Amino acid sequence: MLAVFTLACNLLTPAATPTALQATPTPSASPPPIAEIPPISPPPTTPPPISTEISPAPPVVQPCVDLHPGATLPPAEFPAFEQNMLGFLNQGGSPVELDSALYAAGVANQPRSVATADLTGDGWQDVVVSIYDPESRFVPPSGLLLIYICQEGHFILAHRELSAEAMGAPGIRYLQDLNADRSAELVTGSAACGAHTCFEAIQVLGWSREGFENLLVGEMIDLLYPDIRLADPDGDGLYDLEVAGGGFGSVGAGPQRTLTRHWRYDPAAGRWQDSQDLLAPSNYRIHVLHDAEDAALARDYEQALMDYDRVNSDLALVDWMDPEVEKANLSAYALFKTAVVSLIQNKVDLAQAAFEQLAASYPPGMKGHAYVELAMAFQAAYPAGGVPSGCAAARQYAVEHPDQVLLPLGSATYGYANRDISPQDICPWE
Repeated sequence: MLAVFTLACNLLTPAATPTALQATPTPSASPPPIAEIPPISPPPTTPPPISTEISPAPPVVQPCVDLHPGATLPPAEFPAFEQNMLGFLNQGGSPVELDSALYAAGVANQPRSVATADLTGDGWQDVVVSIYDPESRFVPPSGLLLIYICQEGHFILAHRELSAEAMGAPGIRYLQDLNADRSAELVTGSAACGAHTCFEAIQVLGWSREGFENLLVGEMIDLLYPDIRLADPDGDGLYDLEVAGGGFGSVGAGPQRTLTRHWRYDPAAGRWQDSQDLLAPSNYRIHVLHDAEDAALARDYEQALMDYDRVNSDLALVDWMDPEVEKANLSAYALFKTAVVSLIQNKVDLAQAAFEQLAASYPPGMKGHAYVELAMAFQAAYPAGGVPSGCAAARQYAVEHPDQVLLPLGSATYGYANRDISPQDICPWE
């Protein structure tokens, strides 16, 4: 059996004699690699953040109504446009003319108010319209999404969607066949903007015999300034949906990184589901620490050790407001976690070296010394029960010294867009 190391402060002084540490093996498993998505820049808050164009739909077989140039759209208050547009289309007014008339009336939504495709798979042209209420007090303004489908030689209103409270008019983002079923799906987005940020509720509307339904499983309202993208990496006509969220438009949010949420189409379920999140790479030291913490929790200990080492030694990393203080605190904490993860892997010599480097680099009176004392609490309890006992003592130390241990790692230092660190996060292994 390996000898246990001595208690309290002696082990953490630079002159201390190294002693052996015991650890219990824990299996490790690495998550599958995922492709990187390049970061995006946030668009202005108004009009609604939209960065996509309408993609071409499959060729329609027949127009629903013979076109008759000269059809007019009567002027009306906002609610009356719904029926007036239906009459306009059934009189032979073209979708292009309808789009122009809506712009002239000051109700056309962006980036496109009218789009056409075969949404029901019957070979006839259907029409999608998005308009906003000029009297709306919201930014962006609320409004209506309307889908007119062709039935027996004329248009009928098949779908009517009013904005949710405080949300902008549901807008047309993509209109094309996304799942190779020979009918188009409609990707819509409804935005809500505050003083510094915009969010967007997104749907994928598809036709069934009962009408149109949302085929997207999951939420993305938490993604800021969303950039909606379609991808068909296999070229099989089954499109993935990717929504990349940017950052808060406020310096108080701190350093930020893009998050991309990715959905795949499941033919068996007939839905876009099984969403996955991917954070964009970052050169901020705090974000590399977050990556290390996530890898350690996922038991990808080799990746965690590499990221903790980058926090401590990578000269290319940048800090936020106070580089000298932030680097000291983050590096000291990363050395503590390097020692703990090394013990989990039974890498006793590496753990001993990390503890000794921590004590030598951050003596009393220097920034970062709080994590030396955190390590001392861990080491004092370690002989009684290994890593679980050490972690319990470290968590208790963090509870008793939050200003020295927790606040320098969380949103109080790095802004509200960054995570807070709890005592459980300090040493989660039990």
